[in-house]
Amino acid sequence: AGGGLALALMARLLQTGDRPAGLFAFSPWTDLSCGGASLVENADRDAILPVERIRELRGMVAPDSDPKDPRLSPLFAVFDGAPPVYFQVSESEILRDDTLALASRLEGSGVDTRVDTWPDAPHVWQIFCGWVPEADEALDRAAEFIRGRIKVSPPRSES
Repeated sequence: AGGGLALALMARLLQTGDRPAGLFAFSPWTDLSCGGASLVENADRDAILPVERIRELRGMVAPDSDPKDPRLSPLFAVFDGAPPVYFQVSESEILRDDTLALASRLEGSGVDTRVDTWPDAPHVWQIFCGWVPEADEALDRAAEFIRGRIKVSPPRSES
């Protein structure tokens, strides 16, 4: 839920005139209406996040709300003027289409958008850094994106 929450927050910040330097998200859940075909196509391939869990979470998060409310489903939010966005997603996970659909919408709005996909990785495989080379590579790429977005001042010397 972290990626979807970060995207919803960014949409809200853009409405208030605040613009973050950038945003990265790992396999975000962007469509609480569960409209992505990958929910069905990859149901037997996603070892970490079962479809039943998504439906259960939707019921807990928004039992009486419109699942297409952009405050809940960033896929339906307006991102005009958004900063660069970087996504990582696996081709074999159930949230693949959530990521790809939002990336397409962002690109269509002129947002600098980058999507890196991995062929056969579980949902948020990045948690396996230090054990799985693909996780290490994913985090290295995310760190590169972050370093390119933030300005870091050198440490002040004490006199």
